[in-house]
Amino acid sequence: MLQRFIDEMMSSLFVIDDEPPVVVKWLFDVLDEEAEREGIVHPEILHAWKANCLPLRMWANLIRRPELIFDLDKSPAVESSLTVISQSLVEACLSTPHAISKNSPSHKLVFAKDIARWQCSVSEYFESVRSRPPVSDQDLGVFLQQLSRSQAAQFDAIAALKELYVYINKYRDAVVHALDATPACQQLFLSSRLSNIAASLETPIC
Repeated sequence: MLQRFIDEMMSSLFVIDDEPPVVVKWLFDVLDEEAEREGIVHPEILHAWKANCLPLRMWANLIRRPELIFDLDKSPAVESSLTVISQSLVEACLSTPHAISKNSPSHKLVFAKDIARWQCSVSEYFESVRSRPPVSDQDLGVFLQQLSRSQAAQFDAIAALKELYVYINKYRDAVVHALDATPACQQLFLSSRLSNIAASLETPIC
């Protein structure tokens, strides 16, 4: 009874006919460039990077824990079902062939015929995004500004900035080192700008 809805969900996550979201295209291109720069020739490594950045970090978590964005309570039965679906998405994002045995976990057995098909969908989606025209940093900036303006009344920007700063301050040495070592960040003087922000908050960062 639920199979149709699960198939529709998987299809909606990995649409190859439409233009991918600007942020996804930009991020995947960054990963492609990093793989080339590091001389990574094994496609399964790049596949794992992309899978961990989008479907696993975001979609798998939201499927398993919809209360992150919705005000709802889950019954134990619903929670178990969502966990099975989430784990099936994790399996679909693997680049290795899907194999099952009598000792396989329940989600592998329930969706044994579907996971291999979903794996193909994930690979085709990654390839589709890679083949699209690149997104420049300027295009990304314009998109994020438009998104920010459209959502201005729905979020507390000061609270969000505070949480970001708490995170950055926690890993300040690594963040500053990364900014100083990245040419694009050097051109934008991000390390100096971050230090100025820290100074204005009376919390020296470097």
